[in-house]
Amino acid sequence: MLQIIENADTNNVTARMFELAVKDAGLTMEPFDPSTVPAPNYTPATAKDVADAAYNVAQTGKDPSKDKRVMELLQSKLLADTIGGMYQRHTLDVSKAKVGHINKHAPQVLEQAVEVFEQAVETMTEALQITGPVVFEHQLAETGTMPAVKADAVMRAYSASMRAETIRKNFDAIRKAVHGGVSPNQSHQVFTWAAPTPEQYAAHQLGNHQNDNGRKQNVWDAIKYGVTVALAITPEDYNQRVDAFNRAAADDGRDDREAKAAHEFAKHQAKTFKV
Repeated sequence: MLQIIENADTNNVTARMFELAVKDAGLTMEPFDPSTVPAPNYTPATAKDVADAAYNVAQTGKDPSKDKRVMELLQSKLLADTIGGMYQRHTLDVSKAKVGHINKHAPQVLEQAVEVFEQAVETMTEALQITGPVVFEHQLAETGTMPAVKADAVMRAYSASMRAETIRKNFDAIRKAVHGGVSPNQSHQVFTWAAPTPEQYAAHQLGNHQNDNGRKQNVWDAIKYGVTVALAITPEDYNQRVDAFNRAAADDGRDDREAKAAHEFAKHQAKTFKV
């Protein structure tokens, strides 16, 4: 849930960042209507109003502090000063209501994001059976010369890849409004959207963001590698995914050490008994 504080500027920045993520990801959300926040139907007196009234009374030889109208204007001005100004207070109320509106509707946006991502992954997985592990940069320029079935599959996979990437890029901002954000180090970024095995992680260098062609790792790459691709919807999902990976990596390391020890023991036995 996004934090709501007593600062209109900060609240508006918080809301704007979420709105930009939703827009960039191609998702939709119920728009916020600021008119739902009642505006004060009151215009307080200004310092000039008080000064002018007091001066006019003083010109007649009377004490302005005893004049009813001057006191009413002064009270109005002091009231406005005490609450920080009617406009500023209403601006703060609107900003708080806007973030509250986002918190209310963010779960639906999150569901949209997950659905779009999952559909894109499914499309790419199906297309891979036809295209094979192609590189889009090469294949897109050749769609006019390849069989129609493959050309269609390449275009569908590419389009799905673009949708998946826009969701992946903006998902943390959307997730944060519902479940809170995750703060992975650079080598663990992949676990926010995929669950590679230790072997896959090492073989395809998934910790350094570079794919086999020297470009930034993306969802299509992971699918080509046979990696399980799925968004970590909550911070708990992410933590469990990383913990499972670390346990698997530790088990692999232990197996390697045991295999090496067994090999060394066998060599020693062979040397001892001259087998």
